[in-house]
Amino acid sequence: HLVGESSVFSLVTLFLPMVIGLHAPRWCSSSAAIASMLLGLGMYYAAKGFEAGIPALWYGLLGAVIGYGVGLVVEKAFFWSRRVMAR
Repeated sequence: HLVGESSVFSLVTLFLPMVIGLHAPRWCSSSAAIASMLLGLGMYYAAKGFEAGIPALWYGLLGAVIGYGVGLVVEKAFFWSRRVMAR
């Protein structure tokens, strides 16, 4: 049981930011990665508490995707101009 829980934790929090960082360097964003990890983990535990018909892993993965998208948009909208101007 503990091994399964740790592998779900890794999939929900680390998988998406790592894959995007490796295969889509244009979309790399530390803010998006952190938002993805937090929202994915939060949605996983929320879905696990509600005992939905769909496995909680899918809710966590969906939360990670949404979190990454929102984090990327927020970073591009508010912090991108500062990073470009600093160069």
